[in-house]
Amino acid sequence: MSQKIKDINGHPHVLHAIENIDEQESEQRSRQYYEWLDTRRTVRDISDRKVSDNVIQNLIMSAS
Repeated sequence: MSQKIKDINGHPHVLHAIENIDEQESEQRSRQYYEWLDTRRTVRDISDRKVSDNVIQNLIMSAS
């Protein structure tokens, strides 16, 4: 599927294209995604280094 790009106010935007797939393909993709996700592990390394409130605010805005 090729991406279509539209210029909006001087900024390129990739237009969202909906891909219609049948139920069998949907189930297969969801199973593959689950199997991939099930192999991932999270490693947390906690630091005592200070982080500014502005950095935290920017991260929260990015996540929303």
